[in-house]
Amino acid sequence: MDSVLAIAFQVMAVSASGALSPGPLTVATMALGTRGGWKAGVFVSFGHALFELPL
Repeated sequence: MDSVLAIAFQVMAVSASGALSPGPLTVATMALGTRGGWKAGVFVSFGHALFELPL
């Protein structure tokens, strides 16, 4: 059972580090958000989902 918890913790740590790290998507979202408001965030989220879905 300890190995399952260790694997779960590692998965959460790696996922969080990838999701929370600043990168090109973060910068693009901030830049578009300043011009397009909340609607830009929806479009960025949708576009990112389209890219990630096949993966």
